[in-house]
Amino acid sequence: MERKKRNIVMVSLSLIVLLGAIYFIYLQIPSKEKMNYNVYFNRSNEQVGLIVNRQVLEVNGIKENGIIYLPLQQVQDYISTRFYWDGEQLLYALPTKVLQIGVGEDTYQIDDMETKLSSAILLNKNDSIYIALDFITSVYSVTSVVNEQENFVWIWSDWEGEVIEGIVKKESSIHYKKNIKSPMLELIQEGDTVFILKEEKEFSLVQLKSGVIGYIKTKWLQEDRVSTHMTGDYVVFDYPSLTREEQIVMAWQQNLTNSGIDSLESIIEKTKGVLNTISPSWFTVTDENGTFESRGSKEYVKKAHENGLEVWAMIDNINVSIDSHKLLSSTQARTSLIEGLIKEAKKLGIDGINLDFEKIKKETGVHYIQFVRELSSACRNEKLVLSIDNYVPSTSTDYYDRKEQGIVADYVVIMGYDEHWAGGMEAGSTASKEFVKKGIEDTLLEVEKEKVINAIPFYTRLWCETPAELSSPNAKIIEDENSKYERFSLTSEAKGMKSSVTLLEEKGITPVWDEQVGQYYAEYEENNQFYRIWLEEETSLKEKLEIIKDQQIAGISAWKLGLEDDYVWELIGEYF
Repeated sequence: MERKKRNIVMVSLSLIVLLGAIYFIYLQIPSKEKMNYNVYFNRSNEQVGLIVNRQVLEVNGIKENGIIYLPLQQVQDYISTRFYWDGEQLLYALPTKVLQIGVGEDTYQIDDMETKLSSAILLNKNDSIYIALDFITSVYSVTSVVNEQENFVWIWSDWEGEVIEGIVKKESSIHYKKNIKSPMLELIQEGDTVFILKEEKEFSLVQLKSGVIGYIKTKWLQEDRVSTHMTGDYVVFDYPSLTREEQIVMAWQQNLTNSGIDSLESIIEKTKGVLNTISPSWFTVTDENGTFESRGSKEYVKKAHENGLEVWAMIDNINVSIDSHKLLSSTQARTSLIEGLIKEAKKLGIDGINLDFEKIKKETGVHYIQFVRELSSACRNEKLVLSIDNYVPSTSTDYYDRKEQGIVADYVVIMGYDEHWAGGMEAGSTASKEFVKKGIEDTLLEVEKEKVINAIPFYTRLWCETPAELSSPNAKIIEDENSKYERFSLTSEAKGMKSSVTLLEEKGITPVWDEQVGQYYAEYEENNQFYRIWLEEETSLKEKLEIIKDQQIAGISAWKLGLEDDYVWELIGEYF
């Protein structure tokens, strides 16, 4: 009886082992179930699946009259914001013209060539705007691969980004999930190349030459990896630049009430032939409809030209109470402003326009960069140099889109100052050497050096800390146990280079060199108030000029003429 029981147990164990072995072998056999692409793209039968670069989109396209259409929002989010919708029409800025296309239109013209689609360029379906893929590929640098059988399209636009290639070492299958029992997307052969998106120990996420993204067992990939860039046939519209062969040495002349012609002669004499570009602040927007005030003078331009100076007149939105969002989000207002600027530029005979729009809000960013594109097309048509003033790069100003500026504009100017600004809650340098260096380096990540100009300050700030008990009732009180006063209000006064040095001399104070910021520093107490100042003078200016020279960028600018000391232009001339 016992032997019989043992035999039963042995047979049962053997059967369990056999079943386990069979199940193990089963787990190693990939599923042959073909993926349902409606599930893969989460789409209906009428929709077209979309893969853009390395991502399967959650929103699908549509097909009408044989033409594939992409949702506008996905085009803007994943391809380019150059496809700008103003609520009534699509605007697309080419190098020398702006295409304006309404819903239902089927014809557009680039240069002298007119193109007509077999269906509309734009569709409005269920209050959503769709753009024809044929139009997108004709104006922007993309390629597309259409899979008619599975009804999807792969679009590629990331020509700068790297792709990692791997080679398949045996016939394998790509699966929907990290499990070979999940539905199969495609079979791939030994020697096929795949793009590796994410590599892990057991499974790797890969993209096939068809665009399909799925999982393969990592062990079926050869160990070698190649980092490269995608190549393909795609349209390229160059935005020709009017950059100058010589380095730019520019300065702004602030003119709030007149052209500034009365001081031009003394400026020319003082700058000793070093200055080659002057930017008078002549144009100021005055309302949300695109109206602006002009303080320009033909006589000023004539005299500047006679002395070898180019004139890049500034247009600004500073010191005026207008709604910049309302101005820039209106196609009619942008057009009015641009047409007015071009007309005034031609009348005055200036060489360029310097755009200085500040305090733009994040929600206005997409409209601001569209204004830049449209202005660049108009300027290029009239051979006017377009330079654009920018804050030092930071995450809080990314929406100014310096990368796009660097493509469509001639120069991107870094306002390399106001590291600590009027109204701020901390006293400090206006432009420390590390602040200047980082500002240039971060800009060069997005803009080619031949287009980058760094502006330096001809001013500094005298900071005043007033004890809380002596501060005005409306003052913001700062608490800092490491400061002279634990509780105080902070104010500042802008001072020119010469006047700040004179101030310390009159008070008998000798400043001390601060190696970390690259400036002389001084402090003193007077009338129950504590003062700090970081000087802008010859040594600190040399520190900045060395940084600018080392970066080999397009040039230098300065804010503003009249605040500099006498030696400044001779010193700048040693570097430029």
